[in-house]
Amino acid sequence: MEILASALILIACVSIGLCGVVITRGRFRTSKHSRQYIKDIQQDLSYIREQKNQEIKDLRQETLRLKGVINKTKQVVTVTDGDLKNSSGIVDMLVQKLIPNKYQELVKPYIPKAEAYVAENKDSIIEQIKNINTKNQPNPPIDTTATL
Repeated sequence: MEILASALILIACVSIGLCGVVITRGRFRTSKHSRQYIKDIQQDLSYIREQKNQEIKDLRQETLRLKGVINKTKQVVTVTDGDLKNSSGIVDMLVQKLIPNKYQELVKPYIPKAEAYVAENKDSIIEQIKNINTKNQPNPPIDTTATL
């Protein structure tokens, strides 16, 4: 009888354990709808990540472009004597060197007036440009290592 009682207790414990496993599995198992919801969230997150990465790439390109524009505007404009001796198109040469490309279309209507003014005062304008060029020349460094 002891064997029968111990067998009955053993069977009861095993059946309670299996019932606990079945109940727990049913309780915490993800349903088909839950799995689909999780997949949708993962797809949304990957789309947002790709979109933000593209925005970062676009911002980098825009930053590099703007740095290039800034560096281009920092460059000193030099007008050579060859440019000044060219009798035709001093105004065109000055417009190309001094005005950014995107604004040159706005300046085109005023070029004939500027050419007429340059024709009247060509010598004084050339002298002023030469004076500006000499002012923009960098000074040679002073040698401070000379000894007696």
